[in-house]
Amino acid sequence: MTTPVTAQALKLEVGKAYRTRDGRKVTARWKLDGQFAMFEDGMDEGAFCREDGQPSYSGFARWGIVAEWDVPDPDGWIQWSGGKCPVPPETVVECRGRKGHVWEIDAGSLYWNHPGYAADIIAYRVVKPATIAEPAPAPTRDFSAHFGPLANLTWRDAFVLDALRQHSCALSCILAAVEPRT
Repeated sequence: MTTPVTAQALKLEVGKAYRTRDGRKVTARWKLDGQFAMFEDGMDEGAFCREDGQPSYSGFARWGIVAEWDVPDPDGWIQWSGGKCPVPPETVVECRGRKGHVWEIDAGSLYWNHPGYAADIIAYRVVKPATIAEPAPAPTRDFSAHFGPLANLTWRDAFVLDALRQHSCALSCILAAVEPRT
């Protein structure tokens, strides 16, 4: 079983598995220009993270890396050696302290670093996962009544059509200038 690393020591490596802010297991498949491509097992879509585990783009907070991936023991306990909260703050966890005390609480209410107290968390297990709502998609409008077949053009299509329109105007001006006048 691997040990989670502290936030200060977290450095992503290609081929290693990590725990995301929302508790999923992702793997760094490749690195390009300092960005790591992070994918869930069996998934073809992912997100880019910087070397420190933070998402490269806004809107991808759930892809933030909080620790190396740990395999829970048979009772579901995951060893913890300090660092950033390994699960979303709304997650209900059961924690084991350095002196053997066990308590159940929202993860966001805890201090996950190890300052050397009896209450330092040395292991945890998820009791109730947090539900993270995806942002609502942007509203769409139906413009087909106003624009007919042009309503569903992509930005790229619109750009090309505009360039063609501008080019055809210039071409007609040139042709008008060189045509013999009668």
